[in-house]
Amino acid sequence: MAGDTVEVLERRRADERTTPPKSRPNVDLEDPFEDDKLLVVNKPHRLLSVATDRLEMDTLHSRCVDYLRHGNKDAWCYIVHRLDKDTSGVMVFAKHTLAKRESRQRSRMRVWISPTRLNICSTNQGLSYSA
Repeated sequence: MAGDTVEVLERRRADERTTPPKSRPNVDLEDPFEDDKLLVVNKPHRLLSVATDRLEMDTLHSRCVDYLRHGNKDAWCYIVHRLDKDTSGVMVFAKHTLAKRESRQRSRMRVWISPTRLNICSTNQGLSYSA
């Protein structure tokens, strides 16, 4: 507008005065669900769950780590189980080692979960699973 003053700052000074806006992570996760222990996501068909000995860069695990690191640069997630590359479906990642251990113990105790339906519900006690 007429009469407005524009100040041009050198790059470092501008960065100090103005923090960049927080944006959503540039990660392709379809409707992730998370609580303080777990991150539950939908694994698309043809995406690896985890890297193989070829050290692939784009895996569901790497996307989940990137997603969590958007809010906390030191965040990590642990693989509770895997799905084959050609399989799509729900995958659960633990946000810390205790949650990983608890989740793996639960998965060993279950007898069978029907591949046609798995219900995951959030409660005030955390996630609840039923088939």
